[in-house]
Amino acid sequence: MEMRTIFSALYAIVTFIISTGYASQLLFHTNEPVIHPILTKTLRLRCSVRNDANSIDVLRPLPAAPTESPNDREVRQLHSNNMPSVNSELMASENVSNTTNVSSGNTTHSTFDLSPQADIVHVMSIIVSKELSGKYLPLAKVTPYDPAFASTWIDNDVKVQGNCETSPVPGEQSFLELTWTSPKEEQAGHFKCDIYALNTDSLAVSLSTSLDITSSAPTFSDLISYVTDHDKIISEKEAEISRLNNETQSLKSALDELKINTTNEIRDLKDNLADMLSPNIESGTIRCPLKEFISFQKTYRVDPLVFSSFVNATSNGNSYNRIGFYIDISNVTTTGFSVDCGYSYNECVPTFKWIATGYYK
Repeated sequence: MEMRTIFSALYAIVTFIISTGYASQLLFHTNEPVIHPILTKTLRLRCSVRNDANSIDVLRPLPAAPTESPNDREVRQLHSNNMPSVNSELMASENVSNTTNVSSGNTTHSTFDLSPQADIVHVMSIIVSKELSGKYLPLAKVTPYDPAFASTWIDNDVKVQGNCETSPVPGEQSFLELTWTSPKEEQAGHFKCDIYALNTDSLAVSLSTSLDITSSAPTFSDLISYVTDHDKIISEKEAEISRLNNETQSLKSALDELKINTTNEIRDLKDNLADMLSPNIESGTIRCPLKEFISFQKTYRVDPLVFSSFVNATSNGNSYNRIGFYIDISNVTTTGFSVDCGYSYNECVPTFKWIATGYYK
């Protein structure tokens, strides 16, 4: 008997895991449930299939509660402490709040609506429709085979994006998002989101949910708040522009300095190149006997090459039968060289020419 009870319990647990493993939910939400023409800058509707359905159960709007007693407050606090945590990333990225109060009466406008959970593996299409003259007309759709697009003949101001197979938002299987910039009164209305999908048994599944967007003329306090906010934005932008102007001026000064430095470097490179293409040459005459250090007119960059060549020889006598002379060039540096020149017979006095070639500093 106990074994049968254990197997029954295990079967129930496995069945629960299998049945809830692919539990998904359709979330239809907006950033502005009430349009204030001129003041409202962006209206966004997002229909998404979420696979973390349990984390958004607490997003369901609750009716306004009457004044509670201390005992009621303790009970409510105990209940809220035991509720599952809300997906904080969804709350932050989509500006989801439980309710938005309307100025008249106790009516509340929810920023979102949830469908029942379902076993969804593959989303085949997401369709957002708008009620016009008592009929729902498709406003935007997306499928795995077609990119997201809008029926512009219904509303040519709407921009759409979506994907049936993936989403940049964690926890979403797929999504379809509609966006209006500076929405007008005609953008308000009753919207419905339908999805058609396949479950784990490849059977058709569909979910549907709806959302109301209303339009309301801005009040005087709304206008004051709008002007105040925009004055603050303008002041921040002016400060940012001033900062950018200062940075631009600094960058311009740095660029001017870079131009000057670059010009000087280019000129130096041209001079060096000219020197390399046209070597510097010095020359002179040596009349023997001579033993000394001959200095160059300018200093060379590296030790130059120094050559010597015989020019002529003069005789003090009348006999040219014996002629003997020598020349030795040594210790060549960037500033000069040593020369040792002489002859063997008084009758002959030789003359030499030296040539140095290289590049000046």
